[in-house]
Amino acid sequence: MDKKVYKSNVGLMYFLVSLIIAAILIGSFLYTRDNGNVIVTSIAFIVAAAIHYFVLIYPVIITKYVLETDRLVIHCGIYKNEIAFHDI
Repeated sequence: MDKKVYKSNVGLMYFLVSLIIAAILIGSFLYTRDNGNVIVTSIAFIVAAAIHYFVLIYPVIITKYVLETDRLVIHCGIYKNEIAFHDI
């Protein structure tokens, strides 16, 4: 079986937006940590950072396109789609 695998190509703008969101998360954490309830603030920061990673960064890192003999297979995180060439 003949396969060709291509990794996703991500532009600079995507990483810039992701970096800005990460800076906002870190800035909000640093701003609110002096207001008293450090545990709640820390948990909120960890949850927000995990969501940021799994929604914005992880799918891009793992995305790949596989050209097989009769179809295109797209892997993006937990998402997988197969498209037959005759359907394109």
